[in-house]
Amino acid sequence: MTNFSIRRPVFTIVVMILFLIVGLVSSTRLPLQLIPDIDPPVAAVIASYPDAGPEEVLTEVTEPLEAQLATTTGLDLIQSNTSEARQ
Repeated sequence: MTNFSIRRPVFTIVVMILFLIVGLVSSTRLPLQLIPDIDPPVAAVIASYPDAGPEEVLTEVTEPLEAQLATTTGLDLIQSNTSEARQ
């Protein structure tokens, strides 16, 4: 293959140019979406309860919020995280 390319340089150059042209034409016609359009059913709720411990926030804020969110249609998963406030 190397000897053929060395003996026929014009043919080799023409083939390489054809490959480049085909590659450029293909790349412009190729539909590509790096970030597809999706609408995930996600809701984020952040609630603060100053001067309360995690247990108190859990029973008085998180659990009632989860109960209300559980009635939302199309919501498959509810996750919560209750922690002390960072100061």
